[in-house]
Amino acid sequence: MVLIDHSAIIALGSYAHPPKLQGFSPGYLAVNGFFLLSGLLLARSLSHKGLSLNYVKDRALRIYPALIFFLLMATFVIGPIAAKSWFQWDYDHFYYLINGLFFMDTTTGPVGFYPNNPSPFEYSGQLWTLRFEVLVYFLAPILYLISRHAHKGLMTALTVLAALIVIFIIPSAPKAIITDNLPISLIPVIRLGFCFLLGTMVWLERQNAVFFFLLGIIGALSLCLFPAGTYLGDLSASLMMLCPIVGLRSYPKNHTCPHGSKALLTSPTGSIYGTIP
Repeated sequence: MVLIDHSAIIALGSYAHPPKLQGFSPGYLAVNGFFLLSGLLLARSLSHKGLSLNYVKDRALRIYPALIFFLLMATFVIGPIAAKSWFQWDYDHFYYLINGLFFMDTTTGPVGFYPNNPSPFEYSGQLWTLRFEVLVYFLAPILYLISRHAHKGLMTALTVLAALIVIFIIPSAPKAIITDNLPISLIPVIRLGFCFLLGTMVWLERQNAVFFFLLGIIGALSLCLFPAGTYLGDLSASLMMLCPIVGLRSYPKNHTCPHGSKALLTSPTGSIYGTIP
């Protein structure tokens, strides 16, 4: 879904998108689902392995090998081959590498690469979520410690509070409170942080998988009434992504996946499988 979304932007311009669902693009919904799944998987990993230096190592291995390979290929292989004019070798290429490695400005590309594209700065725009993925890597241990040492209801209260923040601060709401005074960079933190927290709750309350699946259905129905640009639009779009995450119960409850991993979630009707380092 993200690939389709960004491909349309690169080919047709920054305002081009595939058909949207109630105003939300496929990429927007897919990113919500990714952070929801990330919250679930990280909570599962921490509950099995605990918090240690291995957590930091696993997170670095999760991002950097593939990212470094991509940046090197983009700069020194794909760029020179695909550039429509003579490829310009200068220090800006190294700025592109540094921006990518430290999750700064990921919208630019190597100098001289397809300057006549309808959207020339979308060379690696899909990397924008990495900085927020790193942020939730710091958030996950905090949520893990809260879930282990605080009252069980505190995590539920935090999730409800996050949902209220999404309702009233996400800028698509026509009368969003204090949105005009917020740095624009905080908006995706709020949106994706909520999805991550919701995914964490799915793991912590995995015995209630049916409840979360029904909550996803409610989100989908709510989205029919509250599209993008309304108070409940973003919240509904986030909740709806619970359906594919929680609803994929294709194995029997006590079945194990081919690699011997235990089920991610179990419910009276089945289980979800997945692995994470």
